[in-house]
Amino acid sequence: MEKESDTDLGADEMMTDWEQAPGYTERMPVGTAEMDALPAAEREALLLWNGGMDYREIAERTRLSLDDVGLHLARARERLAPDGC
Repeated sequence: MEKESDTDLGADEMMTDWEQAPGYTERMPVGTAEMDALPAAEREALLLWNGGMDYREIAERTRLSLDDVGLHLARARERLAPDGC
């Protein structure tokens, strides 16, 4: 039987404690309410990116395509951007 990789996350194991993401506040600071309001897939992609992963690493960890990683990150940034930006 194959052992699951530490980087394989199921839907129930997505990151939920965004404050613990390494480097988070250095790349895109937002408050708890804003992060909690993001859809789970967007929040996870953003947390991983903020933690220093590149798009390919995020795709491998989440099993998304590179295009989907980019889409989730773009949507998350759009939702978190101040009005008028």
